[in-house]
Amino acid sequence: MKVPASLIVLTIAASIVLPHQLAAQVYIPQTPHRQLPQQTTPERKPRKAPKELKQAARRAPVTSTGGGSGFADKTQAYISIGVELLPIKLQDNTLGGTTPFVNTPFVLGFSFGGSYNIKQWKDTWSLNVESNLVFSFNYNNITGTSFYLQVPAYVTGRVGAKSTPYNDQIFGAMLGFGPSLNYLIYPYITQTGAVNRLTPFYFSPTAVAEVLFNPSGRGGTGLRFHANLTPYKASFTDQAAGVSGNLLYENYGVGLVFYFK
Repeated sequence: MKVPASLIVLTIAASIVLPHQLAAQVYIPQTPHRQLPQQTTPERKPRKAPKELKQAARRAPVTSTGGGSGFADKTQAYISIGVELLPIKLQDNTLGGTTPFVNTPFVLGFSFGGSYNIKQWKDTWSLNVESNLVFSFNYNNITGTSFYLQVPAYVTGRVGAKSTPYNDQIFGAMLGFGPSLNYLIYPYITQTGAVNRLTPFYFSPTAVAEVLFNPSGRGGTGLRFHANLTPYKASFTDQAAGVSGNLLYENYGVGLVFYFK
């Protein structure tokens, strides 16, 4: 049997067109795209800067004297308030009388001063020169005002806090020695009722020690002790009191020190 050519053509056309029409009519639901939750990395707390970086940051500002090697970068200034004890002892009295004054006067002291760093090791140990002016007084409504002036010059060694202006340790200590200029005006009542004055002016070897607390890395507070290592001897005579001999002048002081930087 012979198939007409027209039928063959129609069959081929139907096989091509019909599948496309059926595919266009069939609806295939689309599955919505599911977004996965984003993973977040927890924030990390910033690590504390190492000690070396903090010290470098404190050195960063350039001072008027030029970076970290100028005068201002090697000095530390402070003020203090405390009490000065001034024992006065009579020695070798040839007349047998008693002293007509209090043997251990005390005066309230204020001072200001500073230290200069001449050598340091890793901002922890340092060698310094230091001086301060101690101005002390006491008032009595009978005899008037007692006055004591002291100007020491120390060579000091420091460790820890305040060993240099850039040390940020909490605790520190200082020990020093040097000469001191001393001047005392001490009024007293004589046996005749008159007011007389002791006015010694002298040099003496002096020692100083200090412990420091500096929690913030700036400023700081210290407890300072100082003393004249040997007493100063001066002759003294008061015929009315039966006193003739030598007076020994001593000095001991304790106070709180407040640093500026």
